[in-house]
Amino acid sequence: MDYGLQGLGDKRLDAIFTLLVQRASDCGRLVVRQLAFGRREEVKFGRFLGNTRFSFMDMVNSAVKLMGAACAGRHVLLIEDTSEISFGNAPFQQGLAMVGNGVEMGFYLHPVIAMDADEHLCLGLAGLEVFKRAPRTQHRDKLAFEDKQSFRWLSSARSARSHCATARAHTVVTDREGDIYEALCGYGDSKLNFVVRCWHNRPLAEGLDATALRDLINAWPLAGVHECALPRTDKRSAHTARLEIKYGVAALARPTRSTTKHLPTSLPVYVVDVRESADTVVNSEQPIHWILLTSHQVDSLDMARQITLYYAKRWTIEQVFRVLKSQGLHLQNALQHTFENLAKLAVVGLLAAVRVLQLVSARNHPEAPMAMAFDEQQSKVIEMLSPALEGKTLIQMNPHRPKTLAFAAWVVARLGGWKGYSKSERPPGPITMWIGLQKLQEYLQAFELFSKPDDT
Repeated sequence: MDYGLQGLGDKRLDAIFTLLVQRASDCGRLVVRQLAFGRREEVKFGRFLGNTRFSFMDMVNSAVKLMGAACAGRHVLLIEDTSEISFGNAPFQQGLAMVGNGVEMGFYLHPVIAMDADEHLCLGLAGLEVFKRAPRTQHRDKLAFEDKQSFRWLSSARSARSHCATARAHTVVTDREGDIYEALCGYGDSKLNFVVRCWHNRPLAEGLDATALRDLINAWPLAGVHECALPRTDKRSAHTARLEIKYGVAALARPTRSTTKHLPTSLPVYVVDVRESADTVVNSEQPIHWILLTSHQVDSLDMARQITLYYAKRWTIEQVFRVLKSQGLHLQNALQHTFENLAKLAVVGLLAAVRVLQLVSARNHPEAPMAMAFDEQQSKVIEMLSPALEGKTLIQMNPHRPKTLAFAAWVVARLGGWKGYSKSERPPGPITMWIGLQKLQEYLQAFELFSKPDDT
């Protein structure tokens, strides 16, 4: 694929960056020796990662330049989250810091993934912050928000918005860790809408019938129900949930911390309360319960359902982490010796993982061109493979138009082990696509080998 990665100050560096992302995506790993075709490439990739003329943030700035064309005219969801990358309690790598329980060493990634709000299409990486945990201080509560590492929830969203400036609207989507009063106020100042899952039973502004958010929600009547297909997670089985929905308006009270005195004394928000009905809970699993704070006007059940769907798309970033880490590229097994080089490799891995998610979402966007993810030669091989992967019945044939990303995604999914025999079968997920891309790489290598002219 020609990612069009430019901005490292040298066309040769841009070309190596592009090739590294392609190899990581196609080969399904982040060990340089396994990505390289021969000793010469191994040395070239190693020198690239160790090059001090550019940083991992220069690589991020190069990658996000692709967002302008992809986001033009769309309502874009800016989905952000933080993931820990651990290298164990006695790593050989230098420059790491404590993560998790304070015993293991590593660093953190905080990416922003751009998604089309109306169509389930992954547009790409819109931003990234890579950081190490700062030492705890006794006066942490007296620090200004801008001086805390939690400021990343606002700074990353602002940066992503600038990279997606051609979009017609932007909505930040975060899990509970992003429920920060300063960030919620900052989104509005930055002309960003938000859908944030509430973490705290927030106190409400004076003059309301209830003093805390959950008491207010409990007094609201049930507005309606909505069925939603929930993906499998480590704590939940994949199933169709029957969600009971309430919605209304609340005014959140400003925290009492001295560092928030410059903020409004209250923040009006719309609230959507989503609870899973007991009759759809699987076995003894915990039922879904989301309290969603949003700046979007919610004045109907349909709009409340829409907010629920926006938040449900947050699962995309969890899938990116899944591909990047233990179930896919295994970033934590990388052999680079310094934090800076590992961070550069993390950027490569994130871009490769996003490519996998683009394939997963392609079935919902049948007209997206194959060129979004594959170059001319790759597309030719994919079209050659498709008939061999089809069955004799109509349902076993590739239903998508050639030259489209959906057509390629069907082929990659079949290579990854997806059967596609019936409509009741679950659609292929990111790990299936990741395996399929590795299989495709074997065919691409064979095609290249047998296409070489005979020197004899």
